Formats: sequence, C-alpha cells, structure tokens
Amino acid sequence: MHSSVVSRLFLCGLSFFGLWALVGSDSAHAQEAASTDSQTQNKSPNPQDKPAAVIPPRVPKYGAKATRLFHAQDYVRRHEAPDFWAMMPYYVPQKNERSCSVASVSMVINAIRATSELTAADELVTQANLLQKVAYPQWAKDVADEVGEEGGGVTLEELGDYMREALDIYAPSDSDYEIEVVRVDPESDDLREKIRALLVENEQSADDFILAVFWQATYTDDPEGESGHVAPVAAFDADKDRVLILDPDRQWYEPYWVPLDTFIAGMARVDSVTSKPRGYLHVTIK
Repeated sequence: MHSSVVSRLFLCGLSFFGLWALVGSDSAHAQEAASTDSQTQNKSPNPQDKPAAVIPPRVPKYGAKATRLFHAQDYVRRHEAPDFWAMMPYYVPQKNERSCSVASVSMVINAIRATSELTAADELVTQANLLQKVAYPQWAKDVADEVGEEGGGVTLEELGDYMREALDIYAPSDSDYEIEVVRVDPESDDLREKIRALLVENEQSADDFILAVFWQATYTDDPEGESGHVAPVAAFDADKDRVLILDPDRQWYEPYWVPLDTFIAGMARVDSVTSKPRGYLHVTIK
C-alpha cells in the first residue's frame, strides 16, 4: 500500500533503463504540456470538469506507542532473544483478516519442532495442513474467507484447545507440554508485576512461548485495527520494558515493539463475545 513509485514500477516488470526512458519521455511530455497550457490558460473552464481530488493527510502506519523493529534492532542483535530467533524462520502472514490465530499457532509449533531432526518426509507446519489435521472443524469455519453467521471469531479458550490439539499432533514424541490459558484481570493490583515476571522468565529460553490475544488498535493506533487479534511474543527488553510483537498481519505490519503497559492494556480490552478481558496462552515444553 505504501510502496514507493520505483518499487511499484519494478514489480510491474520495468527495468532501470525502462524507468530512465520513462523519466526522459516524461520530461519531453512536460515541455509539450507547458506549451499547450500557455495556449489554453485563457480559456474558460469546462463546466463538466470534475474538481481535483482532495488528498487526505498522511497518517502514520504506527502511532506513538509502537516502534518498528527496523528502528530498534539493538536488543535482538546483542542478546540471545531465543524466542525471536526460534520463530523468525517461520514468520508467516495470516491468510485473511480472520486467520491470525492459525498463523500464530503455526509459527509456535514450527519453532518447537526446530530442535528435532526432521526427515525429508516431514513437512513444516503450514496453515493449510494445520486446519486439516486439528480435529476442530469450527476453527476452519471461523477463519474461512467467507464467514457465515456462526463464524468469525476465536475465543481465548478455543485457541487453547486448538494449540493443545496441534501439540498432540506435531510436538516431538519425547516431549511433554503445558498450556496455561490466562485472561488478565485489569483490577488486579499486581497485574503488571505478574506479566513482567512472566516475560522475564519467557526470555530465558526457547522452551516456552507466549501467544497474546489483544485489541490490535491499542498497539498500533491504527483505526483500521479496531478488532481482536492474536500474535506471538518474540522478545522482552527488560531494560526498556518493551515487548516485541511478531504480528502475522503482514499485509500491513512488520514486527514492532510496544511498551509493557500498552501490551497489558491491549490484553485487558474486553472481548465482546465473552464479555471478559482478553489474555494470553503460555506454552511450555518439558
């Protein structure tokens, strides 16, 4: 959406020299147009001419709270950041506006399997085969391109069930796992302390992962993101109290940092389906 003119031209198959020729021809056309304008500038305007389109003001892709990983790479360069590096090879976009849960689960499952020696016959976990193999047809209905009256949302508890089933299918046979399904309590006095302790612990190894369920616009300030969302937590920078979100909404976003308090606020937003706050999954491999 925000690609530069040059990149768009290259995507359409224009070479550098084709672009140079285009620019050159534009110059010639500009001179011709200037001459034509000088001949017609005193003519009365055509009453059928449409007024010039109003160009809307530029709205930043990220608000004041989010920081692109592109602008803040120091942490993942200077620290082990085990979850970040475990998931990055499997960072995939969601297939449509509703399938963030499928993309997020596939990233985590692939990261868990990364320590296993796979054979040539072992496929990576794709979103398509994940939906085929997990024995919950409702998941596929809820994330389909066309959602009927019964579909269109995955609750935190349902996400826990889907993750549990996926681990039963794909987790290494010699491992065990535990899944905590947690709805945050905004009224809890020690909520911030608990979430921060969880993030610090999670940052110690790639043996556990956090899937956040949150209100997307709370993180990005994008009015188009006024919806529930699911994304893995890639890292926690304890010195700066910020959380790295591996957002699967790749049509619009890339990994970004949000402050700890913003991270909590997004999960504390009430889910209209259950009338409860959102929360997170904490998946631990033993």
